[in-house]
Amino acid sequence: MKFDNFQDCTVVITGAASGIGKALALKFLDVGSNVVGADLPTQQSEFTQPEFTKYENKFLPVACDVSSINDLNAMCKKTLEVYGEVNILINNAGVMTRSELAKSSIGDWEWIFAVNLFGVVRGIEVFLPHLLLSGKAHIVNTGSMAGLAPRLEGGQAIYSASKASVVSFSETLRAELAPQSVGVSVLCPHSINTDIWRSEKHRPNSYGESHEFEIPERANQGMDPDHVAELVLAGIQDDREYIFTDVNGITTDRIPTRIARMDDDLDWLRSKFLDEGKAK
Repeated sequence: MKFDNFQDCTVVITGAASGIGKALALKFLDVGSNVVGADLPTQQSEFTQPEFTKYENKFLPVACDVSSINDLNAMCKKTLEVYGEVNILINNAGVMTRSELAKSSIGDWEWIFAVNLFGVVRGIEVFLPHLLLSGKAHIVNTGSMAGLAPRLEGGQAIYSASKASVVSFSETLRAELAPQSVGVSVLCPHSINTDIWRSEKHRPNSYGESHEFEIPERANQGMDPDHVAELVLAGIQDDREYIFTDVNGITTDRIPTRIARMDDDLDWLRSKFLDEGKAK
């Protein structure tokens, strides 16, 4: 079911204290939604700023680590106590490190996937029953362009793998929930001006030592998160499966380039085996 507007809808957003999550929270508040903004305990001071507090009873800040099912359950309980229902869930919290695969640890994999993938999976597990009861619902999972066409250099393989999983998960979830009138979109941003490159400062010690790396110049030259928020609201209203942030330059080039590599190997298969009648 499509949303004509977002007035008085209850929107739950993880990773809401900065970047895309913050921009989404403020945008939904601006159009009249009730917003539950979730982020780590160390990020809660961001929610005490006037840009949030001016909305009084429309904004509910919650301390939540999406790698904790207990935190998510507590957030869901508080959301229902305050607003009575959930209409939109945005699984946006994400982290990133930069390391070549040969130099990466199992702790790197566990940390990135605990937040980027299982944070999404847990969010769905906790909130979906209530979304199904709301009568009008939509889910947005934050993937990445790296999940569709990963950079083959730059040490972002673990991040890319986690986001590829989010993309595939979201595609299947959309198909499964369509008969129940719950929309699902996967947000696939390219370079956005956010703090994700500094995620290591939030890394729990239990996942091992942090990596030190130079932040690339493109990190500070990305799209404004406010524009991404506008695209997301439009994507929800039109029930789009993918929400992209750019249609020019490297963003769209990377997808055709990846498809071209696949086509090359399919052509090899056809010429080597199918055309010779050797395929089994």
